[in-house]
Amino acid sequence: MKTTVFLHCDIAGRPYRIQDFREPLETAGVLPFVAGIGPFQMSHVWILKLKTAEAKERLLTEGALEVKKRYCAVIEPNKREFAFRVHWVPFYVSNESVQKAFGEFGEVTGVTREQWNSPGFEDAESTTRLVRMVLK
Repeated sequence: MKTTVFLHCDIAGRPYRIQDFREPLETAGVLPFVAGIGPFQMSHVWILKLKTAEAKERLLTEGALEVKKRYCAVIEPNKREFAFRVHWVPFYVSNESVQKAFGEFGEVTGVTREQWNSPGFEDAESTTRLVRMVLK
């Protein structure tokens, strides 16, 4: 994985095809360093293998590409710390219970309940939790 990144593109742009990545990778200066590329998940996440670690760093420094005039994140697959949302968690389930549920996969560093940001509901809790963790 020393020379691999994931390209996570906007799902509204699906389907993505190989030719959609040529210009963005050329603009980023890494097209000549592409050793392999292919869809990884549901056509909007692609895996990209580069010929050198330097090319990978160049792409990670870019942070994102514009593919089909839409945002496409460049993701380091070796990163172990991340955050994700868990939807539809009933109000009676505590943050501690959510933390325990994901604890077997690594160290959960935080669980917070999201709140609505809609007029009249500013102080209302949502059923979505934000979980931050470091994988084993």
